[in-house]
Amino acid sequence: MIIKRVKASKVKDKGAHIGDLIKYITNNKEEALAAGQEADWRVGVLISRGFICDDVPSQIAEMVALSSECVKSKNPVNHYVMSWKEGEHPTDAQANEAVDIFTKHLGLDGCQVIAAMHRDTENRHLHVAVNRIDPDTHQAREINNGLDIEAAHEAAALIQHKQGWTPEKNGRKFVSKRELQWQILRRLLKKMSCFVVS
Repeated sequence: MIIKRVKASKVKDKGAHIGDLIKYITNNKEEALAAGQEADWRVGVLISRGFICDDVPSQIAEMVALSSECVKSKNPVNHYVMSWKEGEHPTDAQANEAVDIFTKHLGLDGCQVIAAMHRDTENRHLHVAVNRIDPDTHQAREINNGLDIEAAHEAAALIQHKQGWTPEKNGRKFVSKRELQWQILRRLLKKMSCFVVS
């Protein structure tokens, strides 16, 4: 599995960025189904977390509203892509589990998330949009002291290990059972801030 962070356009404001990103990720699948039209074949399961509403247009409005609460953060919504190897086809349940592992490992559990599985290439890939604004404090959460891609690669290794996917040949992170236990312990200690862990 490969995980990448997609850089946001710097010319758009928060609302335009979020709206365009979510419409791209979901490909308006929900709207097509509601209108009785055939949904685009390239978008599989739609996943959302941390919203009051169930429909995508309302979730976009909620995400824009929450992101606007934190004026210090110019672009609090991160876009990641998780890509499986050719021939690997995660189920809807595995995609949901991957989102849960990913957001929890990055310290973003409880934050707003919209994700969708895309099937338009040889490699199934999951687009994930995460609003880093904490819904309770309205402050932006920092991921791994600004090194979010490192935490994302660790999350990929955890997902591969838990779901039994083939690790990338030159992947940045590999997980043995002992290493997995150490990573979990290290993250817990770091969150507790009672020990300096290197």
